[in-house]
Amino acid sequence: MSDPARSLDRAREYLRQHGRSEKWNGAGFRSKSTGTYLMVSTLLTLVVPAVYALVENSKPRLAALPARIEAWYWAPFKGRFGE
Repeated sequence: MSDPARSLDRAREYLRQHGRSEKWNGAGFRSKSTGTYLMVSTLLTLVVPAVYALVENSKPRLAALPARIEAWYWAPFKGRFGE
């Protein structure tokens, strides 16, 4: 293993024996669906929990939203008409 060229030749021979690409660029190790799996795993581990946390944290604010909108809408008229 001290000779890099010999090591590279052994790796190429191993790839040929197992029906992989002879090119030594890593393409033989990647499947075509790796990008899809990476995208799905990223979605499930990062995006879904973040969206869930946002929805759970916003429930109290959403419950108070009608009262907040009503107070905002009527605020300019309070006290102007003898109330």
